[in-house]
Amino acid sequence: MSLVVIEVITYLSLSIIAFGVCFAIQQKYPITWLNPLLMTVVIVVLILLSLDVSYAEYMEGAQYINYLLEPAVVVLGYPLYKQMPLLRSQWRKILLICLVASFSA
Repeated sequence: MSLVVIEVITYLSLSIIAFGVCFAIQQKYPITWLNPLLMTVVIVVLILLSLDVSYAEYMEGAQYINYLLEPAVVVLGYPLYKQMPLLRSQWRKILLICLVASFSA
């Protein structure tokens, strides 16, 4: 197998396994900060830092997961659209949360 194929399999597996583990943990302990997406990012970043792997190198192998996630994000727009009345009624809270999150990031 070529090195590129090995990288793709390794980095895709890392992302998918980390998400699966985090999802199982969140199902067992339904705590907000145990969000599977957040925890997957934290775990993958920690692993990449500990192995001294650059983000560019990781993305070369994990680019295919990006191709699958982009359409999924677009598909999530429809349920969001269906919640427009709720979003309109809560716009002040949403704006405040976005501001706090922006400053904390």
